[in-house]
Amino acid sequence: MDNFGKAAILGGCMMIAACGGGGGSDDSDGPAPATRLNFTVQGSVVEAGAADIEITVGSERFNTNADSNGVYSLELSLDEALAGMIVTASAKTSPGSCIN
Repeated sequence: MDNFGKAAILGGCMMIAACGGGGGSDDSDGPAPATRLNFTVQGSVVEAGAADIEITVGSERFNTNADSNGVYSLELSLDEALAGMIVTASAKTSPGSCIN
């Protein structure tokens, strides 16, 4: 049985926002370097301790683990093209574990 999503996640959904920089002129010799969005997704899993966490940004997926207190944190650096995408986090408990 798949236990994904059975643990409640606090702060499990957010949206990425970015502010465009720059203005500038059209006299560059090539495309501007891609702007990166650097941020940290963090939260806690309730009703379960350690869990596998899957974070999704658009179609991109990232994985991390919650510690024994259910706390997780993952630093991401993504292309600015993903600005405006919804970020979700879901938890999967280890096989055989119990969620009360």
